[in-house]
Amino acid sequence: MESQQHIQDIDFQSYWLILRRRWLPGTLVLLLTVILATTAALLKQPTYAAQGKLLLKKRILSSLGTEAGEQIGELEALNNFINTPLDTEAQVITSRPLIEKTIEQLDLKNKAGESVKPSYVLGGLTVEGIKGTDVLKVSFNGPNPEDAAEVVNQLMQVYLQNNVLTNREEAVAAREFIAKQLPATEKTLRKAESDLRSFKEQNNIVSLKEEATYAVANIAELDKKISQTRSDLEDVAARSAALQGKLGLNSQQALALSSLSQSRGVQQALLEVEQIEDQLNVQRTRYEEKHPV
Repeated sequence: MESQQHIQDIDFQSYWLILRRRWLPGTLVLLLTVILATTAALLKQPTYAAQGKLLLKKRILSSLGTEAGEQIGELEALNNFINTPLDTEAQVITSRPLIEKTIEQLDLKNKAGESVKPSYVLGGLTVEGIKGTDVLKVSFNGPNPEDAAEVVNQLMQVYLQNNVLTNREEAVAAREFIAKQLPATEKTLRKAESDLRSFKEQNNIVSLKEEATYAVANIAELDKKISQTRSDLEDVAARSAALQGKLGLNSQQALALSSLSQSRGVQQALLEVEQIEDQLNVQRTRYEEKHPV
């Protein structure tokens, strides 16, 4: 135990001797490190950030006059699996023409008095969509707080102006498309009207609605006649069956007998027979067989 404590005392004394001999270089290194860190912090320029937001509205004329007319009002990307409309508009905002126009309108200069390069703006510019919304966030980091705010505001203003021009061009294109298609559409409509008129004249149709009503009435009348004919047929079949049962005739004989009984001459003869039978019955009541007159 004493031996171990003695060893520790020796090590401590050795460290102390080393520090006493080399305290000056160590102090100089420490001071140099502090000075360099302080100088770097003082020389580093502060960075200022500014941001703005843009709400994207759906384009109404984007699909006018196309086969996707039923999708009017929808803002869609060409590749739904990778890109979104926000990604497309973000690329428009960061495009070189809009950046150069922003620099020109703000008259941004570097320390040499020259116009800054687009890379200066693009280096501190961030444009990204806010997930789940139709909002784009535009951010810029720069050494000057006024420049940071002006770059964001002016860039968004330039984008809006460009968007207005784009929509106006789309409206003009849509109007021109309609103007080109209108004569052909009118021609097709006139031909359809002419064909319909010819069809009416050929089929003596005054009004399709009236013709439809008349056709329905005729069909109902035909159905009624068919029902009546079926009923008469059933009556004839019943009479034929009755005659067959009474006279023991087959169907053809019964049918012939039925037709014969319905003949006008036969009916007249039967009527005369009935009249003679009536007269005979009357005479029988007046005369008896044992007392003739």
